Amino acid sequence: MEPSSSTSRMELPSTRSRPSMEFLEEEGVEVLEWTPRSPDLHPIENLWSILTRRVYKNGRQFNSLAELRTAIEYAWESIEHKIVRSLIDSMPRRCQEVIEKNGNKTHH
Repeated sequence: MEPSSSTSRMELPSTRSRPSMEFLEEEGVEVLEWTPRSPDLHPIENLWSILTRRVYKNGRQFNSLAELRTAIEYAWESIEHKIVRSLIDSMPRRCQEVIEKNGNKTHH
């Protein structure tokens, strides 16, 4: 990693361990705290929702794991890049809204 770079981290026990934190500090990585339960700041949740709706469209059920996997892969490939770009581009607005609402729930 580049010295003085910053990163967010997932809120998993392994990412909070002393060795992990010492390593990041030694490498000059500024760790940004990231709330684990804030869908407002996790646009991937929107993407999972889109994927789920496409996989289970019209109440579709699957007879095998292979069938489900194929449906997931097809649905994933069908997600347009403009949707992903829109979610990425929404981050400044999402952050601003969270700030304006003092960390309370937003419309995302």
